[in-house]
Amino acid sequence: MALKIRSLILRIGTWIEIALAVFLVVVILLLLGQMVFTDAPKVLDGTNNIQYFLSQCVLLAIGVEFIRMLCQHNVASILDVLLFAIARGIILEHSSPLLTLVGVASIAGLFATRRFLITKGHDNTSHEDEQEKLDL
Repeated sequence: MALKIRSLILRIGTWIEIALAVFLVVVILLLLGQMVFTDAPKVLDGTNNIQYFLSQCVLLAIGVEFIRMLCQHNVASILDVLLFAIARGIILEHSSPLLTLVGVASIAGLFATRRFLITKGHDNTSHEDEQEKLDL
């Protein structure tokens, strides 16, 4: 009985993740259209700041990586989302040198984690594998 309930909860969670990913894809496509048709001409005319445009582009890239993270369920995709988010903070926000140094150290730590701590077994774990174990 408990295994059936766990299996049901995992399936519901999987469907919620899929619905969230589909919703995010639709939102990202709408925002991409808005960027191309309204923001890009303003940058070319000189009425809009290039930093705002780059910020929006990086936010869309973070959104795409987040969708990959929802769909793939592996450690590498989580690290990619963190790398994009930290890099956005370093590049686009003009903060103090100490905060920039902390950001660079964070990125170095994430690269070191990817290089030395992630093994092949950790990179391929997913909810589907857990679902197959419960179905047995």
